[in-house]
Amino acid sequence: MKKYRGRAWAVLLACLLCAVCLAGCTGGQPSDEEPGDDPGKEEPVKERVIEAVSPADGGSAVLANEFVAAFADGYEVRDSEDYQNGNDIYMSLGLRLTWACKEVASSYTVALSRSQDMADAQMFSVTEEACTVEDLFVASEYFWQVTAKTEKGETVSDVFRFTTAMTPRTIYVEGVSNTRDIGGYAAEGGKRVRQGMLYRGAKLEDITVGGKEKLRTVYGIATDLDLRGEDGKDVLGGAAAYVHISSPSYLTPNDPHGSGIDVADNRQALAEIFGVFAKEESYPLYMHCAIGRDRTGTVAMLLLTLLGVGQDDVFMDYEMSLFSAAGCSDNTSVLKLITTYFRPTYNYIRDYAGGSPSENCERFLLDCGVTEKEIASIRSLLLV
Repeated sequence: MKKYRGRAWAVLLACLLCAVCLAGCTGGQPSDEEPGDDPGKEEPVKERVIEAVSPADGGSAVLANEFVAAFADGYEVRDSEDYQNGNDIYMSLGLRLTWACKEVASSYTVALSRSQDMADAQMFSVTEEACTVEDLFVASEYFWQVTAKTEKGETVSDVFRFTTAMTPRTIYVEGVSNTRDIGGYAAEGGKRVRQGMLYRGAKLEDITVGGKEKLRTVYGIATDLDLRGEDGKDVLGGAAAYVHISSPSYLTPNDPHGSGIDVADNRQALAEIFGVFAKEESYPLYMHCAIGRDRTGTVAMLLLTLLGVGQDDVFMDYEMSLFSAAGCSDNTSVLKLITTYFRPTYNYIRDYAGGSPSENCERFLLDCGVTEKEIASIRSLLLV
């Protein structure tokens, strides 16, 4: 028994010595982790000096004013009668970007871009933690970044992001009523009508010097397409190409300004108008008649339907004229405009042949003399 106990103590002592040696050998070797590191503990997040406040980073923004936003939200035909008051109440107020800086800054530079790499960014210099930007696209993603000038130097924020809501894209041109972009609307095949290409509105005779400058520099208008009758007039002069084509509107005999689009003799004018739309050099284009509602509304309906825009959006675009002084100038009720003039005209195009509204509109325009090549070009230029 004593002999066995002696051997057991010898074995135990050998194991202890081995364990000590192993601990010494491994404990002195460098590991993949720094001393004191906890592999399950995340690195502390670096505190941001500049934070986006409004819109919040990753949030959304509504560009339309309260009237247009409410009108577009759950739109139903004739909704505009709840808002029309004979004044221009369609204009956007611009989007106010705000942020918070944890350091004292004397000034800020704001970069705004459609690209995450901030390519081709618009630059704004301000002295407060806010900046108002105008003429943004609807249903679009934007990126922005703030640089603060402090006593320590320049502090640059992260790149923030926001998305604009889908509402009619109205624009403001001093001295001109009923102005908006026909772009932004969803179209067939997951596409959308390109913005910044084709604007519609009322006559230009009362435009101010500032309004002319804005059409030239902000919207880059290359063509003034005048759809009026004999009273057409080149107002912009050499600032844009002037094209005067007297357009039919609505259907005969309901057209208040002449014969309608259902009369064969009037279709050559439509072919000429869509020939202008088919040329890349025509854009950006401003299209108008006298008040921007009837002739302009008929041509806009044909164009949007050809592009595959849904019926509700086509009607909403038409009713937007009732948010303007020009569109309400003859005091015609919304009910009469829709039931007597616009709906019968739209239904005529929608049911023209045996296909979809877009296909039937194409068939109608082909019968007017617009070519297949021109239609393909229009879709290529105005859909994205």
